Amino acid sequence: MCFAEETTIWNGSVANGFESGTGTVEDPYVIVSAEQLAFFAQSVNFGTTYANQYIRLDTDIILNDTSNYEKWDSSAPSNVWTPIGNDSKYFSGEFDGNGHKIKGVYINTDANKQGLFGDIRSAKIKNVGVVESYIKAEQYVGGIAGYSTNSSNNSITISNCYYEGTVTGSFIVAGIVGSDSRGNIDKCFNSGKITCTGNYIGGIVGNASAIDVSNCYNEGTVNGKKNYIGGIMGYNQNGCVVSNCKNIGSVIGSSGQDIGGIVGNSYNGGVVKFSYNSGTVSGNQYVGGIVGYNFASSDYTTMIQYCYNKGKVRGTYDAGGIVGYNLSYSSTSVPAVYDCYNAGVVSGYWYIGGIAGSHDIGYGSKGGEIISRCYNVGTISGSAVVGGIVGHHGDYSTVSNCYYLDTSCGNDDYGVALDENEMKSKTSFVGFDFGKTWTLQGNPEYNYPEFKEMYHGEYLSIEVTMDTVYTNAKKGILIVAGYDDYDRMIKIDCTDGL
Repeated sequence: MCFAEETTIWNGSVANGFESGTGTVEDPYVIVSAEQLAFFAQSVNFGTTYANQYIRLDTDIILNDTSNYEKWDSSAPSNVWTPIGNDSKYFSGEFDGNGHKIKGVYINTDANKQGLFGDIRSAKIKNVGVVESYIKAEQYVGGIAGYSTNSSNNSITISNCYYEGTVTGSFIVAGIVGSDSRGNIDKCFNSGKITCTGNYIGGIVGNASAIDVSNCYNEGTVNGKKNYIGGIMGYNQNGCVVSNCKNIGSVIGSSGQDIGGIVGNSYNGGVVKFSYNSGTVSGNQYVGGIVGYNFASSDYTTMIQYCYNKGKVRGTYDAGGIVGYNLSYSSTSVPAVYDCYNAGVVSGYWYIGGIAGSHDIGYGSKGGEIISRCYNVGTISGSAVVGGIVGHHGDYSTVSNCYYLDTSCGNDDYGVALDENEMKSKTSFVGFDFGKTWTLQGNPEYNYPEFKEMYHGEYLSIEVTMDTVYTNAKKGILIVAGYDDYDRMIKIDCTDGL
């Protein structure tokens, strides 16, 4: 594998065309300079959509000298980047970064739809990293793209992409894409600092509708002032599925609500599965290690399954190790939590629980178990209405086959207290499937039940398949990203060799 050297900083000019190519899949338009990347942006912003055409990046790009990029909020560099696509023009082709990175993107504006790409529609972006960059705008702001929508579901829009730097805005902000509708995201990560003064903020995507987000992770700080804040996704609506994702960064909602380690708000048909959080999650209300607010209405089932939390969770009201508030607003809807566990410390003031802070089916239920096959071993503390499994429990809510360590908190009428030895025995966990789902073997550092496909610390296997990877050569450190046996992304420090 070879890596192009970064040698030339953009002089601010625009090329007259691409290096080569006719735009077909066999002969894509090729970009080998910052000037040609600027030409690409300019042509899209003048109205060329590149629908059914292909663009490939064949070298790393430096848009600015990044030696001082961490201070770009107060000291601007030489070149301002104009995104590829804007409020009225958009990109609809396929862009392949070919494993390269674009360094030094600087945007500081009150405009909308800002990022490397501003507006993409039925497009594909893959295999590119944006690093040492600063992006500040109003709304629809992302490190890779500000706004994305697709004409049909089940199409991967953004894959194998990553962001490292700062993204900040007033509304709908994220490390990868600000807002995404019907375009899936796969194998992406954010290491940047993401901040938002308004609603909808995520490490990967801020506002999402009818998409799948898979094999993604966030290790950057996600900091919002208001609502819908998640380590992976801020707002999950219209059947979004988040799977095989992890958050290890801090998720902060200083005065807001709906704050989660993975998803802030999961609404009407949203699914979060095979995911975990180990970062600190904090906020005012509806704060959860996995999901802040899990809500279902009008015949929907909104589900959290096969997830765990080991990070610290703190919320003033309605804080839980898995979900802050699990709520149904209809007699025919089910917000469900199945096969989850919490090993993190959960604290707050009112309605604090090891699995759920509040679990309220105020209008009845379909009759199925709503929280089932879950356990907690984390310490739970609060001033009032505190439980090892559930803090506040509604009249029609259901909890079954749930267990908590007897030293984790006081009594809980909705779970079964087990001592240390009982917590390490399969026979204690009635209803748990130790054949397919759970195991008590294989991890010497964690003696309680775990999922067979995910261990408590990191992923089960670190053997890397190097067929689709990208690299990050930064400050003398070489990071190689690949996938484990379960097709989940991991990164390995290869500075001293593989």
